[in-house]
Amino acid sequence: GRYRFLSGVSECHWFGVECLADKVRQINLKNNKLRGRIPSEISSLLLLKELDLSYNSISGSFPDNLPDSIQKLILNNNDIRGTIPLHLDKYTKLITLSAGHNKLSGTLPPSTFSPALEHLVLQGNTLQGTLPDTLYDVTYLSEIDLSSNQFTGTISPQWSSLEYLYSLNLMANQFSGTLSDDIFSPSMGQILLGMNKLRGTLPEGLFASKHLKYLDLGANEFTGTIPERFGELQSLKHLILWKNKFTGTIPRQIGSMGSLEMFQVVYNYLSGEMP
Repeated sequence: GRYRFLSGVSECHWFGVECLADKVRQINLKNNKLRGRIPSEISSLLLLKELDLSYNSISGSFPDNLPDSIQKLILNNNDIRGTIPLHLDKYTKLITLSAGHNKLSGTLPPSTFSPALEHLVLQGNTLQGTLPDTLYDVTYLSEIDLSSNQFTGTISPQWSSLEYLYSLNLMANQFSGTLSDDIFSPSMGQILLGMNKLRGTLPEGLFASKHLKYLDLGANEFTGTIPERFGELQSLKHLILWKNKFTGTIPRQIGSMGSLEMFQVVYNYLSGEMP
């Protein structure tokens, strides 16, 4: 057939396989109704850079026998179970680790993170425990999505040490405590912390993120008034503060935020009119 899998021709002519000089460099078989486990023979593809098996029905455990050359591992939307293996940091060239919407459980091992990692996407599993401190040493991390898991602990001020971090998505977990001034950095464009157990007032440090476009703090237990300084965030498109315990009035400065497309403040204890 057109896929040529396991046929007499070279695997370089198989569907979804790309080669360079007769060596497999990329396998892209996303959304192909694949079943079964990831074969151990994948480790013999010594120049493989990208493996994309997303949107299939792949089962078994998370692979820990990849070639050292791997740069992008994309396994989201499958049926992979068990824990994340120790020592994924041995794949020192790994830039993208995407395994969201599987059935992964357990904690996030301190040895998960490649020094080259830029995109870490593990949303929609049942991962739990606190986040390891080694996460904040991943210099080039720009996107992290750990939403819809069962992580606990506080939101660490060490997030601001990641100078390339653009998108932080920790929504729908069980994070608690207050937000410190030190969490936010100028590089951040998206901060999504909704549907946790966060409390206290909003810190002044939030307004250091001048390029912020999306802020979701909804469905927590924040108190105090809504700061007038939101008016300084002129790039902000979405400001989600619904279902908290904010009091007072909505500051008039929010009415002059030129980029704002969505503003949600229902289910608080606010009075007065919308500016």
